[in-house]
Amino acid sequence: MCSCKSFNTNSEDISIVASLTRDYIDSFNMMSTDVKASIIQDDSVIIEQRISLLTKNGIIGFVLVMIILTLFLHPSLAGWVAVAIPISFAGMFILASFYGITLNVISLFGMIIVIGILVDDGIVIAENIYQRFEKGEGPFKAAVNGTLEVLPAVTSAILTTIVAFSLFFMLDGMLGDFFPEMGFVVIGTLLFSLIEGIIILPSHIAHSRALKGQKPNKYIEVTINKTTLFLDNVKNNYYFPFFKV
Repeated sequence: MCSCKSFNTNSEDISIVASLTRDYIDSFNMMSTDVKASIIQDDSVIIEQRISLLTKNGIIGFVLVMIILTLFLHPSLAGWVAVAIPISFAGMFILASFYGITLNVISLFGMIIVIGILVDDGIVIAENIYQRFEKGEGPFKAAVNGTLEVLPAVTSAILTTIVAFSLFFMLDGMLGDFFPEMGFVVIGTLLFSLIEGIIILPSHIAHSRALKGQKPNKYIEVTINKTTLFLDNVKNNYYFPFFKV
């Protein structure tokens, strides 16, 4: 019995290399009657599982953001906030291409970690802009003032996470060979999320239907009103009395 290994280079896709290797083994086994080849370990399976998990988490996060923000704010606001997920990842992918960061177990794990905190800044900014608009400010004034009001808090929250993951670049030994990629992915994605949240998102919201006074679908509006009444009831009958005790 003998064994051989097939590797991919930094410029090659591991999934494509694995697929070509499987095809070669199948054709070899069809032609050979005395010697048979089989796959003992396939690392591309792990990558494909991580990509599948990342895709599933991204879809779930996108849908949850849409549903929750629709219940509390406005459908158009929910859509623009959720768009931050693909925009942030797209920006990170572009940045990663210049630094030789590839899709692997470590980088994909970083994406899975960061996807849960991508829209936090967008939610805070969108809610504050909408709140100012409801108080009587114009769309553009509400977008500018609403963003500037929460900018220090949002920036501090993002920078805190960035500082935590920047420690990965200081690791030595075997960990230092792998974990910096995870830190790069998380930091890059968060930076583009912050840029999108303070520059692109306010502009989109200022031109959205929510700030043009257009009401959502009547069924959605009824759901929003019922949700608001429920939360007001919880606030007045349970939350406030609890802190008065």
